Amino acid sequence: MQGGTDRGVSEVLGGILVFAILVSALGVYQSVAVPNANEDVELAHSQEIQGDMVELRNAVRRSASAGTGDTVGLRLGVNYPPRTLGLNPSSGSGTFRTTGPAAVVVANAQSDAADVGDVWNGTNRTYTTRAVAFTPEYNYYREAGTTRIEGTVAYNDFGDDGAVPLSGQRLVDGREITLVTLEGDLATSQATSLAVDVEPVSVSRSTVGVRNTSDPINVTVPTRVPEEVWVTDLLAGQLDDPGATTCADTRTDDPTDDDTDGAYVAQCVYDDSTTPANLTLTLEPGTTYRFDVARVSVGPSDEPEPTPEYITVVSGDGQSVPEGGTREVVFEVRDEYDNPVPDAELDVGLSPITQGSVSVNGRENATLSDVTTNDDGELVVTYDAPGEISSSPVSVDIRTTLADGFDGYDESGPGNATADIRVINASKINRTTTAFNPEIGLVLESTTFESGTTNLDITFNNTGSEGREITGIRYAFFFGESQNNNRAISPYAVLQSPNRNLTLSGSTESVSIVVPPGANRTLEFDVEIRNRSQEEIEQGDYFVFSVLIDGERRETYFVAPTAE
Repeated sequence: MQGGTDRGVSEVLGGILVFAILVSALGVYQSVAVPNANEDVELAHSQEIQGDMVELRNAVRRSASAGTGDTVGLRLGVNYPPRTLGLNPSSGSGTFRTTGPAAVVVANAQSDAADVGDVWNGTNRTYTTRAVAFTPEYNYYREAGTTRIEGTVAYNDFGDDGAVPLSGQRLVDGREITLVTLEGDLATSQATSLAVDVEPVSVSRSTVGVRNTSDPINVTVPTRVPEEVWVTDLLAGQLDDPGATTCADTRTDDPTDDDTDGAYVAQCVYDDSTTPANLTLTLEPGTTYRFDVARVSVGPSDEPEPTPEYITVVSGDGQSVPEGGTREVVFEVRDEYDNPVPDAELDVGLSPITQGSVSVNGRENATLSDVTTNDDGELVVTYDAPGEISSSPVSVDIRTTLADGFDGYDESGPGNATADIRVINASKINRTTTAFNPEIGLVLESTTFESGTTNLDITFNNTGSEGREITGIRYAFFFGESQNNNRAISPYAVLQSPNRNLTLSGSTESVSIVVPPGANRTLEFDVEIRNRSQEEIEQGDYFVFSVLIDGERRETYFVAPTAE
């Protein structure tokens, strides 16, 4: 009997021992295996949400450039898989929010274009913007940072441990400056998915060309990206000093450069005395920069829609038109981000009002009130020239204003824009005067032709202190001396270098011809002449060319060449 009792006790003790081992194993599983497995789940979620935030950044870029809205899904929380053994904690959550507003500032930038220069005049251009941030609240994974979007940059912010970019920057690329400002008011902390609406507010349709004033252009943006990440990573290839590791390394008393490396950021300043910090980029002087500004809403926003700020002439300025002819002029109403405003109301009229009429959308008069821009923010005006003029050429202004009427009209005001049209009666042209040609900037130095040929030389002189670039040229008008009662015609002119075929009254052909300050530049043309026994240029022939300068300003040149 004693042996049987011992065996019974042993079995009980064995069972207790097995149970203790199972409990211990389960405890180890719960305290070690479950946390490790759930940490892997959280790590996978962290990588997934980073990808979602990059997609949100890409949606912001698309909205800014293409004007398309989008909805991006973000799975803010993490769900752990069910377990037969072991217990999971409650689902991990995350906080998604837009930050408070901060200022983007552009200083010392001015435009040569008459209308754009009314607002880009060297004073500070200030825009508000926000950032977007996602912060996870995991139970196990402790290495996750806050994922942020600032303008066009997405990155992981690890606080004192630095930051890791998830995308490149589009703020500066050579001479292209892109400012994507954000608005929106959204803050939520949850474990479920969130659908974030991205909507265009002011869509970038064109860039604005600007130069510096007496001081270099400065661009200041708010940022939480550490200084060394900007200098060594995001701005790589954009700084004049490629070996810099901090902004202090870029400091210079002479921010000029030879411009052979494609980098135009002369120096930077990083001010972390505020939150967020401010990064200021100083751009090399003496260069034209293209600014591209847009605004996008991330989540709901109660900010007002952008309003009209200025008017600019898109096409048609400086045209010539014969008596009784018509020409089309296109104006554009823009907001503070230099983007078109649809359905904007403005007035349009002639000065002097006796020189023809204007028509818009079937309405015709010397002045028209409360006409509206189309879906592209443009006002298409058709000018009808008078049937007869007393002298030639006659200068006619087509004026537009955002104000109510033209009392006190000031062409230099940002709410006003003027297009100049020259009405021509070829038989009354005074071919000996250059009174209608520009007197400053890119001026007509001389115009000559080689006798017995169709070779025409037009020499320009840059009277300014900065280089100018001819970016487009149009063959606008020709009047040729008669021979045997036949009026000479000229259907086209060929620019020799760069080679361009210019059709009479055709479109503007793009070129790139740089005229340094104080220098001359001669354009050589081979002109087609017809309806003459000798198809060559003669004394008394008269040409009109329209020239686009620096991609912004258009000038008209009346050319009455003399024989060499």
